[in-house]
Amino acid sequence: MFSEQIYSMPCDARKLDIEGFNGSILKTSDGYIGLVRRCKSINTGGYPQCDSSIHFFQLSQEFLVVDTKDLRDNLERERHISWASGLEDPRILTHDSCLCVTLDTNTEWKAEISYVKFDVQAGLITKIQPLKIDGLERRIEKNWIVIDGENGIILHSMKPLTLLKVNLETGQGHVLYKNPDIYYNAHNGSSVKLSDGSFLLSIRIKDTIHYKESLWIKMRADYTIESVSPPYRFVNNEFRTDYTDHVVYEMCMSLHIEDGIIIACVGMNDTHTSIYKIPLQYILENLVNICST
Repeated sequence: MFSEQIYSMPCDARKLDIEGFNGSILKTSDGYIGLVRRCKSINTGGYPQCDSSIHFFQLSQEFLVVDTKDLRDNLERERHISWASGLEDPRILTHDSCLCVTLDTNTEWKAEISYVKFDVQAGLITKIQPLKIDGLERRIEKNWIVIDGENGIILHSMKPLTLLKVNLETGQGHVLYKNPDIYYNAHNGSSVKLSDGSFLLSIRIKDTIHYKESLWIKMRADYTIESVSPPYRFVNNEFRTDYTDHVVYEMCMSLHIEDGIIIACVGMNDTHTSIYKIPLQYILENLVNICST
């Protein structure tokens, strides 16, 4: 559909002054709150070899860090430790809940998505509920996107397009909608609801291993896809030497809209988190309608 050119967008960017990466944010009355992932390597020659944890932070309206707090997982729960343990890539939903990838919550040693509750004042994780989807084959799960948190609508994958309906508190869910005609090799992304009831998604496109580019996708209120953008990256001028194609590794973990501006919280290179401001009108003007049944 599109040329091989990768577009950069007109945007303002700010690197958050906080330790950690792959953070997500939530708007509050006086700024933002958020969660960020930290990862600690453990070189003991045994398991685990790394431990991931999530940490709370508070930002001002200008995205300056006001406060940070550790969230300790002291739950008395069965842990199945493999090469990794803990929680990673938090997607904040409310002031005390999020979705996380959990690394030690099943006997198959497969990363899965869990609904997590936390108490900021106590600095504690208070609940970890793995999500179990009827009829969904067990595999490594890391790329779910919350479309409509209030109604438990989650984009499971786009290979093919698969939407879930989940009761987050109980962890039980089922496949709501599947469209085999929509087929992108997508991994991770984020979503925001627009004023007309539709949804705008930023999704990451990979080859078998590496991040290649991202796409903006507009999804109708009934969760079918209306339009798609040309491929883009948040930045085109950063590189990393340990990837064969030297493309910067980007993970858009949350989206918000303020006064016609998209606020994207993006993890960069598994090292830090940045805030990008992009005019919504620019994104919408560059979408191309597609047929979607």
